[in-house]
Amino acid sequence: MEMFTFSARRSHLLASADQDIDDIAVSWSRISPWLPWMKMGGQPGELVVHVAGTRVGSWQQLPEPLRSQIADNFALYQTPPPLNDNRPNETTWTNFRDFLDGAEHQP
Repeated sequence: MEMFTFSARRSHLLASADQDIDDIAVSWSRISPWLPWMKMGGQPGELVVHVAGTRVGSWQQLPEPLRSQIADNFALYQTPPPLNDNRPNETTWTNFRDFLDGAEHQP
């Protein structure tokens, strides 16, 4: 199960649809079985993940070491995808599965 909560000021939501809203808070929670890459087999248990954050107005407002970690290792995430992005939706599970599949085929 995944649960998302987004919150913003009412006045910002009622403003022009063309205006970006920078003052947004987000909460994400997940309750799930062990992820396949954890190789937990039939062990009892499950994951409970809870994340909270806010939107920043610019790349420079991200805190260190997050900004340098993304710049050095995940440059793809420095810019958002285009609004007409036609790639299929992907979950964290399918993304990591594909990563593992690629790692297994390396010499």
